[in-house]
Amino acid sequence: MVIKVQSVEEKQPSNVVLKKFASAGLSCAIVSSILNPFDVIKIRLQLNDEKAKLYTLQGGHFRQVVKTIIQNEGGVISLWTRGLTASIMREITYSSLRIGLYEAIRNYNHKDDKRKPSLGKKILSGALGGAVASSLTNPCDVVKIRLQNERGKTTGQRYSNTFSAFSTILKEEGFFRGWYQGVSATVLRAAILTASQLSTYDHSKVILTANFPQYFQQHHPQTHVVSALISGLVTSLITQPFDCIKTRYMNDPNQMYSNVYDCVLKTIKNEGILAFYKGFSGYFLRLGSHFIMSLPLLEFIRMHLFQLQPI
Repeated sequence: MVIKVQSVEEKQPSNVVLKKFASAGLSCAIVSSILNPFDVIKIRLQLNDEKAKLYTLQGGHFRQVVKTIIQNEGGVISLWTRGLTASIMREITYSSLRIGLYEAIRNYNHKDDKRKPSLGKKILSGALGGAVASSLTNPCDVVKIRLQNERGKTTGQRYSNTFSAFSTILKEEGFFRGWYQGVSATVLRAAILTASQLSTYDHSKVILTANFPQYFQQHHPQTHVVSALISGLVTSLITQPFDCIKTRYMNDPNQMYSNVYDCVLKTIKNEGILAFYKGFSGYFLRLGSHFIMSLPLLEFIRMHLFQLQPI
């Protein structure tokens, strides 16, 4: 069954760009609010270095993180509330920009509908879109990570709420050292993530619809779900080390690391190269689940709410 979509891109060109950016931010914000526990678990595991030894079961298995948070930090609800506001703020800004820019760059100077953009152009579009978006929204990322790593009032709490975190970090650590801490790692990670995520998703749809038309069609939900699953696996394997570095460097108010390169060296020296894949189970559960939910939801919003073509 083919779902026909009547595009309004020609009828309302002034609204098309806004709708594309809005659909990206809305879909990612909805899914991130649902999957916030996985993000919290991932952050805790990535910051569980050998000195802290907060989670010791099987190298810091995510089940122990869940158990510890529930017992010590306010029950099951705390898994959802840790950094939730900051996470939603980040998705509304960061995801809107990176996905919107990806499509704009991919389609730039490309007027031949019969000849699809190459995989190389898709990768470059994702890298540029991710880099620009992350450089502009870095403060949201810093606050999100700091709040998700808060242990609760019983063990000391640096920030009372999201807006307090923004102001406290700016006041105590400064604009660049605070709000833009780890920006180089963030930009690198976002460029690689967006390039691998959107190019893999985009190109998977092309391959599936071209080679298996009896099962996959451009506007069909199952095409979007399978392509998102492929994208989630590929992106998780590629980006986990960069995400781990970014997380550790951003959550470093005591300035244990002098720069991103120093963070990489000290992590390898103290914990070994496999430390960059700490929390991979939580990372894939969060990232893979996010892709499987957010990308089809993005397509649904575009086609049925805004009457746009798929990405």
